[in-house]
Amino acid sequence: MKIVFFLGTFDFGGAEKHALLLADYYKNQLNWETEVWGWSELDGPIPSMCSDINVKTKDVPKWEYTNFFKRKILEFFYKKALKNTDVVMSFNNKPNIFCAEFLKHTNVKLHVWAQQGIDGYTFPKVTQKNAIDKVRCVISNSQNGADYLISQVGVKPDIIFVVHNGIDTKLYPRDPRKWNKELKLSVPDQFNAVMVANITRLKDHITLIKSWQIVVKTLLERGVKANLYLAGRKDNMYKTSYNLVKENSLEDNVFFLGQVKDVYNLVELMDLTLLSSPSEGLPNAVLEAMLLAKPFVGTNIPGIREAVGNENLQYLVEEKNEEDLAAKILKFAFSKELSKEVGEKNKKWVENNFPIEKLWKDTHEIVMRHLEKNGE
Repeated sequence: MKIVFFLGTFDFGGAEKHALLLADYYKNQLNWETEVWGWSELDGPIPSMCSDINVKTKDVPKWEYTNFFKRKILEFFYKKALKNTDVVMSFNNKPNIFCAEFLKHTNVKLHVWAQQGIDGYTFPKVTQKNAIDKVRCVISNSQNGADYLISQVGVKPDIIFVVHNGIDTKLYPRDPRKWNKELKLSVPDQFNAVMVANITRLKDHITLIKSWQIVVKTLLERGVKANLYLAGRKDNMYKTSYNLVKENSLEDNVFFLGQVKDVYNLVELMDLTLLSSPSEGLPNAVLEAMLLAKPFVGTNIPGIREAVGNENLQYLVEEKNEEDLAAKILKFAFSKELSKEVGEKNKKWVENNFPIEKLWKDTHEIVMRHLEKNGE
């Protein structure tokens, strides 16, 4: 059997991490022929990460909707490239729509639409809306994402299956010494927090930076330096975020680390993890931090609520409320005992509810059930 995981880019985010965990499983445990494809609009670490797990990658040309002749050439390429492929699992809206439209012209036996969050893409073209009607299998990583597809996009509920993210610590060697030395985190009288998210319009770094000004001032009065580390690709909101840091004289308190591969090692050294965001599916960054027994403060939105569980709802804040966000952060800054208590509960929550084995098992059962239904 052959499976292709189709990504929008070879850059790295939550959807790509989810795809790689599944690619590793299909290649190295089920022994399927496995490839990861991407429209590599941006350079990224995916090919190297795939090489580490012995999975092939393919940089494929982006689909062209407007030029008839170019579209025909691309049709020929994709039909040839997909020959002998049994399953295609696509991630993110544009690859999902492309596969829903195009794969009906190939011999691919099953297309799985992998829904990873809600980013407001409204599928404006009539052909795209028609393509959605042809989808037969959707796996969403959150109930929030499933509800969005049903209510806002018009996907039929009976074809959507919810399979939560799974966290696999084996992919992330635990040796934080590099970060400890580089960021000088062993210096006393510091409070260190991190937000792991690409700096894009889909997140809300601005509210977090505004709240951090309050945190810095409050902790400085107690002789404590507050450091905020922003780990993620410097994308379309980086310049605005950086300018806000400069305007508020926070250069010694807010640090842009860029994209970080060894996230676990960085988070291991933090006192608190954060996610300020207007929309999420089921954020990996939150689950990974909780598994490391870290307390968490974030935005009170469905995807984050689904990730953290009922006991953590008291540490969530409404969107764009920097005062409340600062107050929740300071609760943990003021109490190491609270941080330890909440962190230990977080670790147990993730271990019990988001094991990697459940992601693998549930996904594969859905794939095989649909292949059998199709007579394969």
